[in-house]
Amino acid sequence: MDYTKSIAMRLPLVEALRAIASTIIALHHLALYWPPASEVIPGFSTAVEWMKVNGRATQLFFVIGGFVMAQSMSKRHWDYRAFRRYMGHRYLRLALPYLAAMVLAIGACALGRGLVSDYVVGAPPTLMQVVAHVFFLQKILGFDSFSAGMWFVCINFQMSLILALLLLLRDASRVPSIVLPMMLAWGLAAASLFHFNLDDRWDMWAVYFFAHFFTGVMAYYGSKSARWQRLFWLYVLMTMLALTWRCWRADWTLEMPIIRMLVALGVGILLFCGGKLGFARTWPRSAVLSYLGRTSYSLFLVHFPVLVLVLTLWTRLTWTSPLATVAGLCVTYLLSLLASNLFYRFVEVPAAKRIDALA
Repeated sequence: MDYTKSIAMRLPLVEALRAIASTIIALHHLALYWPPASEVIPGFSTAVEWMKVNGRATQLFFVIGGFVMAQSMSKRHWDYRAFRRYMGHRYLRLALPYLAAMVLAIGACALGRGLVSDYVVGAPPTLMQVVAHVFFLQKILGFDSFSAGMWFVCINFQMSLILALLLLLRDASRVPSIVLPMMLAWGLAAASLFHFNLDDRWDMWAVYFFAHFFTGVMAYYGSKSARWQRLFWLYVLMTMLALTWRCWRADWTLEMPIIRMLVALGVGILLFCGGKLGFARTWPRSAVLSYLGRTSYSLFLVHFPVLVLVLTLWTRLTWTSPLATVAGLCVTYLLSLLASNLFYRFVEVPAAKRIDALA
């Protein structure tokens, strides 16, 4: 899909959810990587510690991604040529901004090394580490990421691959249309819910997060027909059974992974209702949320280099008092918004347009 068409297909509800998710993730990383964050002003300190522990919202992006990919991909006819072309296009759309952000992160960490904790800036990059990042393989091959959240882009690409393969099977198989790929997708979602998502050793693979992604896919299809609507609610029931089982395993305590699954399911139901009732195209009407939604990928990519640069400056100037820490966190977030706007205008959008021109 070309860039102009993708702009036209954007839904206010989807953009608002992207804005909220990207903001939560950025604030989570600010709280997680700023060393004196636990010593800030009383009250503010509680909020920072809560965000540090509970601010992981990537599951929301997977639900949203499933909804949006199903919307943009399901109406095409898929053959091997279309599949190869799409995967090349998808790689470039994700990778060009991602690689630009990787360069920014390497530069920022180089400036901060020796001043900022190694936990934040990591070790100097190696050639194999760079190559692994280029091919979205760093976590699979055991390398540290250059920037917080880069693993998400790798999983997003894997999700694209799985959905494209299922749609290719739909159009290439002699089995009636959607039956075989849907059986495979449901089986993979069930395996994700009841097995893979219970073991963090699988979190470098799409199967760990596939249940969230498939929630978004089913939300899109469910909003389009009565038959799919019944299947959507059946999937909600299966998810609730998985949640009940997890609660039982956890002695009926609402652990954070369970809460994140509940939130992801709630977002899926909201997207289903928005598509079914039509308010996804009209609500919410907010210029701020629309802006943050459009630039969410850029914010996701550039907030960590900005964090490292501000933290380096604050450390060099020994601004470590509670008030200075509050100021540093606020300045980092505001500069991240500015950087994401510039990155969106001068990197993400031009790259998308150039890729579409080559397609």
